[in-house]
Amino acid sequence: MEIIKIHLNNLRNEEHNSLHDGVVKLADAADPVALGIEAELVGYKSAILSEKDAIEFIGKNSKSDLLADLDDHRDRTFHGLALRIESDCNHYDANVSNAATILQSEVMNKYGNIAKDNYQEETSSVNNLIADLTGTYATEIGLLGIQGWLTALQHDNTNFNDLFYQRIDDESAKTQLRMKQVRIQVDAAYNVIVKRINALIVINGETHYKEFVLKLNELLNKTKDTLAQRRGRNAKNGN
Repeated sequence: MEIIKIHLNNLRNEEHNSLHDGVVKLADAADPVALGIEAELVGYKSAILSEKDAIEFIGKNSKSDLLADLDDHRDRTFHGLALRIESDCNHYDANVSNAATILQSEVMNKYGNIAKDNYQEETSSVNNLIADLTGTYATEIGLLGIQGWLTALQHDNTNFNDLFYQRIDDESAKTQLRMKQVRIQVDAAYNVIVKRINALIVINGETHYKEFVLKLNELLNKTKDTLAQRRGRNAKNGN
């Protein structure tokens, strides 16, 4: 028995905060001391409160949701490009696989998952990534045939940056800038709890944790169903 995995970055801000609220309620009901996560839960709750503050402030700005959507779109394009290069490392054509391996080892590994950066850092990283790929590695890009991915990523980055600087409310911009960072902190605190409980199950057996884990997995599965339904609607609508 263990706590199942979920892609937390796919959740919208309100869904993200609601899920973590649910986890806290389950943990409090199960007794954090008995679960062995009393200290970890304190930091987790603090991070969730910071996220609530950011969400509340963002909700006051009409452009915030659109900005978040543009960032999500940019993130998906970046991940698509990264997966394409990773996949082509195993291409049947040796020329393509060699080119993909070069891009993976010399460029993609260097930049890492830039989608986790804050807004301004990600915009800069995307521009630098594209400059590297289209300059020094133009030959490899041609062999893989991924110029379209780079064009799409540049388009997404430009659209996001244009809207970002259209924002008039400086305070809202500051809050939006740290939204990603707050979510990362919340997820990190959650992951510490998950790893600890999964480890304690291995050490102590599942008896003291079974009820909590079953209820948490039920909550996680319901959230995953919501994500799957949205993906289905988006696919149907061509998004």
